[in-house]
Amino acid sequence: MPASPDIRLAESKDIIGLMDLLLSFHDDCWFGTTSTNENKILEYIERVMDAGLVVVGVVRDIEEAEHIVASIAVAPQQPWWSDDWFMHDRWFFVNQGYRSMNIARALVSLARSYAKSCEMPLLLMDISGVDVARKPALYRRLGMTLIGGNYVEK
Repeated sequence: MPASPDIRLAESKDIIGLMDLLLSFHDDCWFGTTSTNENKILEYIERVMDAGLVVVGVVRDIEEAEHIVASIAVAPQQPWWSDDWFMHDRWFFVNQGYRSMNIARALVSLARSYAKSCEMPLLLMDISGVDVARKPALYRRLGMTLIGGNYVEK
């Protein structure tokens, strides 16, 4: 079993590692329905880091190099129908080899605390491609309310 990751706030040095993680997220969830643009991904990561909270789960290899294996990012957003604000996730992904270590629970806990400190409700999306029942089960265990779903047609 791999070592349990350290959970910490993302730093500017993490941008390339976050992009690699988000490319894995795309591969895990979108099954080739959309292309990727690395420049756009990098710009998006930087915007989110400036606007909200980005947390990463990091492991170190034998040479002590860090590898990001999990992340959640949240930032304030207004829905199109209201002037109210809520904290909305921008991404939430844990690499498959690390999904049984309570990392997701720790990441969501930090996002919840951040939303609470900003006095905003938290909205987490469920975009999954492989373990489609996993995130909804986690959200239910954490006492969150289901308000919809995601569907795609290829």
